[in-house]
Amino acid sequence: MNNKVLALVVIILVAVGAWLLLFSKPAVSVEELMENKAEAISKTDAVSMNILGNLNIASTSDGQDFNFKIPFSAVNKVDAVKQLTYLKVNTTIPTFINAQLAGPIELEMYSTDDKIYIGSNGVWATQENTGEVVDFSKLSDGAEPKITGGEKLDGKDVVVVEYEVDNDKLFGGIGELGIVEEMPESTREVTIKEWVSKETSLPVKSEMRLTVVMDGSSLSLNSVVTYDYGPINIVIPDEAKESVPLTEFVPTTQ
Repeated sequence: MNNKVLALVVIILVAVGAWLLLFSKPAVSVEELMENKAEAISKTDAVSMNILGNLNIASTSDGQDFNFKIPFSAVNKVDAVKQLTYLKVNTTIPTFINAQLAGPIELEMYSTDDKIYIGSNGVWATQENTGEVVDFSKLSDGAEPKITGGEKLDGKDVVVVEYEVDNDKLFGGIGELGIVEEMPESTREVTIKEWVSKETSLPVKSEMRLTVVMDGSSLSLNSVVTYDYGPINIVIPDEAKESVPLTEFVPTTQ
């Protein structure tokens, strides 16, 4: 498995929390539900998300076929008032991807209005946040949400809605992060399913299905997110503020 695949794995895991929050703000509201949801989110000061998922990798190398399932968990917190975002991802890097990085790995990311900090097991890197790295607010431009049902979730009435994401904007923006020189040619598909509270118009649960095929390898990511809209406190560590440039960042395992 080449380093491009490793980089894409890391990028997917780091970005997943931010995608799922910001995908919940469709720019095109084709239903009253989506308009109410966009308004409710705009009035939300803070949100915490717990994420569970699996990254499935199928590849051929030196005549051998590889099929692996990599489970991961993540916590994503967003303070809309202070414009702070925190993401922590825990997973395990298999030996076949990179022998030096094989083992448990913890990735963290803080984002402010002018800086992005990425850390791995105490090693940190930073870069300027120009607002052009990944413009998540435009990812759902042109989306056509469809209401696919209504049900109860944890005793609460919810509406189920599904839509696809403009993945060219997503992967094009991620390619500008600097972890890889350029995003390799690939085919992609990203779909979102949400359970939206009838009472508050806020998402209470989301599912994301992402598939990437490139260089003879197939990556699929399936994740489930639950939301909490209570108060949060995000504090950026001092060591992150004094870290090396992102272009020099090398993830480390525990």
